[in-house]
Amino acid sequence: MWRTAQESGAADSALIVAQVGDEPRDKAEVRSLLQNTASLGVFWLFVGFGRGKLAFYKNLNASASATFTNVAFYDASKNPASVPGERFYAGLVEAFAAWMGP
Repeated sequence: MWRTAQESGAADSALIVAQVGDEPRDKAEVRSLLQNTASLGVFWLFVGFGRGKLAFYKNLNASASATFTNVAFYDASKNPASVPGERFYAGLVEAFAAWMGP
């Protein structure tokens, strides 16, 4: 996907929302994708649902050696239906809005 964005010549920023419920199978591949899209104006929002292991997504920006400025994690809780809609949607766009700037 990042090659397609690069080759398209698009200049607008993009928000990609990915629902996750567990750790990725290939963590190195995910890190590579995030690094390769960082300069393309692509912002990744990983939304955690359910009871799976989500530490990988929660900690993407915890390491000083691998900080992704184009990545955020939103924990929708183990029971997403219990999160009020207004709070849920505000949580989805908050990090993207901060990344976009004033």
